[in-house]
Amino acid sequence: MPTKTNKSPLTVPAGVIVPLAKAGFGGLTSQISNVGTEFKQIKDQFKEEGFKEKKFGEKLKMLGGAYGRLLGTSIQSGLAGASQGLLGTDFGLSEKGFLADNQPGVEEEQPKYTTNIDPMTGQEIPLTMKEKPLKMLSGVKAPITYKMSAAQYKSGLKMQEISGAAPLQANAFYASLNAAKEAGRDTFEVDGKTFDVK
Repeated sequence: MPTKTNKSPLTVPAGVIVPLAKAGFGGLTSQISNVGTEFKQIKDQFKEEGFKEKKFGEKLKMLGGAYGRLLGTSIQSGLAGASQGLLGTDFGLSEKGFLADNQPGVEEEQPKYTTNIDPMTGQEIPLTMKEKPLKMLSGVKAPITYKMSAAQYKSGLKMQEISGAAPLQANAFYASLNAAKEAGRDTFEVDGKTFDVK
């Protein structure tokens, strides 16, 4: 008896189709444009360097380099176009690497270096902070030991606020408490006072 199925095993959510189409179209158009430009540049380079007069080994080397450039251009421009279509930005991919010379009028930006040496005297100018720091660091309010849990830390803060105990006293308190727990005792003593183990 045949079974009746109306649904395809492969389903794509409707909200994914348009972004994927934009990314695919952007990648394809970017590849076509940039690979064509790169191919023209390679062709002009071959003419300038006299490709026809080269020996066989030199021709293979030039063709291998050209293939690598075309492959790199294709991948980079595809990624740039896909991200431009999908996200609205190509993250600068179309201006760097293989594609840097494919953009007319775009020159590679040279880094600008600054120094804290005075050019007149040759002396070092002390660096100063121009703006306020975002947040001042504060010290820890209670003693924190290696094996202290969050609950113990909070109870230590409470004990310190209530009793005014110093951090060393709090450490002694927890050391005695932990020793009593490990020994299985019901009470423990700190500074002459007896406490229950809870």
